[in-house]
Amino acid sequence: GKARPLWARSGWLPLPALSKRAYDLGFLDSTDSVERTPMIERYGEKNVKSLYTAALELALGKPARFDTPGVMKIGHQQIALDQAAMAKVRLPAADKLEAYSFLDLIHGKVDAAALADRVVILGYDGAKMEENVTPMGKVKGHRLFVHQLGALYAELHDGAGQEVPVAGARSVGPI
Repeated sequence: GKARPLWARSGWLPLPALSKRAYDLGFLDSTDSVERTPMIERYGEKNVKSLYTAALELALGKPARFDTPGVMKIGHQQIALDQAAMAKVRLPAADKLEAYSFLDLIHGKVDAAALADRVVILGYDGAKMEENVTPMGKVKGHRLFVHQLGALYAELHDGAGQEVPVAGARSVGPI
């Protein structure tokens, strides 16, 4: 049948100063389960890529295709999608994500090699950030996003032991 993705009338768009140098723009909304991720969302009257899809395209250097119902393809790899254009993800047993302070990043205190050839996710990780209950325990939203993205990347590589090219930079307070 026809996909029925998450739908929204409005959303937050990045500041022009940030978006003009960004690789792409993707949307991200909450789902009914931390183990389901939207690959397409409906924004107004258009289907648009989710942030997961945009990040996977960047990591893999190829565009995503949705020309077969129930499937997202990137290159020769594919991920099954449900009727809501969501992929099921398998989260790790523990949250062992290495993250860096945003202030350390902008002040040159993070070794460039730690971020080389990686998709870098910038996100707030402070005390006011909501936590999500997951199989690995309570995890804040941006960390959960990175784990979900890593699971999708691993799925595209059939769990072939590929290192997931994702690094996190976090802010621990107002900037």
